[in-house]
Amino acid sequence: MADKPEFSHLKGHVLISGPTEQKRYVAFHEAGHATIACVLELSLEYATINIPALYALRLEGLTKLSGEFDCDDSQKKLKFYLAGVTAAHRMRTGKLNPDGIELLEEASQTGARDLQMMEDEITLCKMVNEDLPDNIVEQTVHLVNMYWLLVEKVAARLLEVGTITGDEVQQLRSELF
Repeated sequence: MADKPEFSHLKGHVLISGPTEQKRYVAFHEAGHATIACVLELSLEYATINIPALYALRLEGLTKLSGEFDCDDSQKKLKFYLAGVTAAHRMRTGKLNPDGIELLEEASQTGARDLQMMEDEITLCKMVNEDLPDNIVEQTVHLVNMYWLLVEKVAARLLEVGTITGDEVQQLRSELF
């Protein structure tokens, strides 16, 4: 007889209620990354919520940049990563100005992978660049709020077609701003 699946690691986590809400959450998460990549001029290749079945167990969405970050871009890199959780948190809660603790809690509720990636990035960026401002989370929240209309448009497009290119995000930005 097969062992029962173990779900104790999910105890205390707020789970998203269904596939439609989960897809919307992922679309806003990826839209946050894509929008900030566009705003910070980070060579966005594409954002997608169409993940091949092979990767679906590990990933639900992906935002791909065409280049690698330099160490000098620590702040941009961190803002890029934080923007996904920031946008998804705003979509889910309606809060315009969550603090860093709220964002870390949001990441832990939606997946340990997000939380670990954010903590690793913060640690790595601070090791490489000791001049990182303490208010990097607040700066990211401000950027996401400033470009919220673009985040919404990108998320809607992702929900409609599944994938959006960097050029399409730039086009949406030029239409809005």
